[in-house]
Amino acid sequence: MWFSPGHKLKEPSNEELELQTCLAITYNAKGTMYFAYTSSYNAFTDPYFYAKGIIDGSEPGKCYPRHKSVYGQDKFNKIGEISAKLEKWGPYIVKFNPALTTNGIYRLAEERNSFLNSTYFADVITYKQGSELPDICKGDNPGGTLPEGLTYECKDKRYLQMAVFKTSSDDVNKYFMVVNRRCSPYIDNSTEDKRGGMRNVRIRFDLNSAEFGGHTLWKIIDLETNSVVLTFSKSESKILALGWYLPGQGKLYKIAPAD
Repeated sequence: MWFSPGHKLKEPSNEELELQTCLAITYNAKGTMYFAYTSSYNAFTDPYFYAKGIIDGSEPGKCYPRHKSVYGQDKFNKIGEISAKLEKWGPYIVKFNPALTTNGIYRLAEERNSFLNSTYFADVITYKQGSELPDICKGDNPGGTLPEGLTYECKDKRYLQMAVFKTSSDDVNKYFMVVNRRCSPYIDNSTEDKRGGMRNVRIRFDLNSAEFGGHTLWKIIDLETNSVVLTFSKSESKILALGWYLPGQGKLYKIAPAD
């Protein structure tokens, strides 16, 4: 957050902090630098300027972690959480070859079609809680059995950032990233407003893609937890559930042979 007569910036929410970090990775960023670390305010010397960063206070020896942002969120711990995630992802990110990266904003038709035509994805779907199906985009229905208590969103309402990475052209492993671009905070499940931008994400692969040649069974691994999310067979065209994404959340996955 920055305030001066000629320059004003709102403080990013924790959701926006994570979104900005993850978006940069989808565009091949190899490092992250946060601005700013300290905070500044002195009503006596300059009542028309103040800034709020990760730390409260600007005097040496009088700096404290900023556990309460203007939104009441724990900003200091959120930065720690994001940094811990980057530390786990880092060994993979630095090896990705930018020339082999394909990315796009999924809700935008041109970028979505380019992404799908250039990768092994056939569709990416977001679901939200509810039972009423959208009337204006019946052609966007992904098919299959609708998850209980959920309804699919129109393609132009699927606020996702997608990216596919590879370390080299002959690497049998595949990597992809999904980022929830919605940043409206999740409070609880009581109403749609309080659920905010939380979405359930599911995918379907183009199993005829040459990327899946040589192996029948594949597993998807969450590289933050190093746990297997699911195993799928290239002989079955199914909608695969990646689970719930909090607002602003990004997840990096590895697809590896499982047979």
